[in-house]
Amino acid sequence: MSFLIYITSTIMHKQNHSIKGINVYGYLNELSGLSESARSNIKSLLSIGVKLNIKSFSYDNTANDYKHAISSNEEFAINLVHININFIEKFIDDVGTDFLKNKYNIAYWAWEFSEPPLDIATYLSLFDEIWVPSDFCVNAFTKMATIPVIKIPHAIPNRKELITHSLNPENNKKSFTFLTVFDSLSSVERKNPQATVKAFIKAFSKDTSVKLIIKTHNLKRFKNMYAYFLNITKRHENITLINEKISSKELASLYNLSDAYISLHRSEGFGLTLAEAMSYGKITIATGFSGSLEFMNINNSFLLPYSIIETTQDYGLTKKGYQFADVDIDEAVKTMQYIVNNYDMLNDKRVKAKETIQSKYSFENIGSLMKNRLLLIEKNIVNGINEKNIEKEKIIMKLTSEKNNLNREIEELSRKIKKYEKNIFIKIKKLIKKL
Repeated sequence: MSFLIYITSTIMHKQNHSIKGINVYGYLNELSGLSESARSNIKSLLSIGVKLNIKSFSYDNTANDYKHAISSNEEFAINLVHININFIEKFIDDVGTDFLKNKYNIAYWAWEFSEPPLDIATYLSLFDEIWVPSDFCVNAFTKMATIPVIKIPHAIPNRKELITHSLNPENNKKSFTFLTVFDSLSSVERKNPQATVKAFIKAFSKDTSVKLIIKTHNLKRFKNMYAYFLNITKRHENITLINEKISSKELASLYNLSDAYISLHRSEGFGLTLAEAMSYGKITIATGFSGSLEFMNINNSFLLPYSIIETTQDYGLTKKGYQFADVDIDEAVKTMQYIVNNYDMLNDKRVKAKETIQSKYSFENIGSLMKNRLLLIEKNIVNGINEKNIEKEKIIMKLTSEKNNLNREIEELSRKIKKYEKNIFIKIKKLIKKL
């Protein structure tokens, strides 16, 4: 966000201007990280008094009722479309584009690679700007987008109470529990749980007091990977696999059960599960790469070294040759062992982890970021000016300035050439006279 936009937004916020409201589209009732982030944005906007016309859909793109907030029936001038890039093509094919007409359209997208998702370039023309959860995503999308790309991080609830649930595999605090959570459809290769398993076995294969819980769903769709994890759990009694969709209360119970959270991912657009674990005050271990660095640092978590590798095949929007991280397994082993052996000395890290999430990623803070941006957009709509026109004017002014500078350079070169020609002519005349 530019300095001018920041100052303008700040002034608007201080003057306590209100926004009329926005229309929000998304898969809002699903049990997934993308749906959770959409629900968090809704809570953030409602927390600072923004009216919402909420349009919820199932994954088959049929409309359904959103059960967690009261929706306004008023149609607003701004759309926030919380349909991620891997779903947007099918969503537009099924729903159409009429809902986008005569609106200022914002897409909320996340992306996990530094290379931009070129396959969705044609859909950029449908939107006036993109919101993304991290600087990592900003850098990726600005390589291809000619519209504004604005960072609006995910909001994380303030976790206060310990929640227990019958889903917990056990509740024996004599043991130490590591937890990792991922959706298998988000690309098992990118989430890289195999590295977590490999490091855990190398560190604690003979220590049954240390446990690893692997929470995922949709794993059965990948037969070889499903067989791999089943085999691992049969051979190692201290590794538990939970492959099913669970409620938010059940997931909260797993976070509370764990002592440390681990993600040896190859890349993340944000790393929502890491932020959620930190909100519970858990020790977090992660590959020191990509979007999770938005909130993780050496003071509040353990970041592991890595080397850069390339994807070996196309998968959805991910293309062969995209770059991501390969974590150092030996460092992961050492770090996990250090945490288990020195857990009582790590209270400062746990406190800083929780403070980071609470202070920067609350519903109110993220809601204010969105509101300030929406106020600026609404003001521009009222005045008949949108960001596209502003950017167009900037480009025209820049090109005009460059053209003027080029003309001046040409004039100066022409003057010098004429001067040189005159001098050469005089020298030739003198030579002729001598002859």
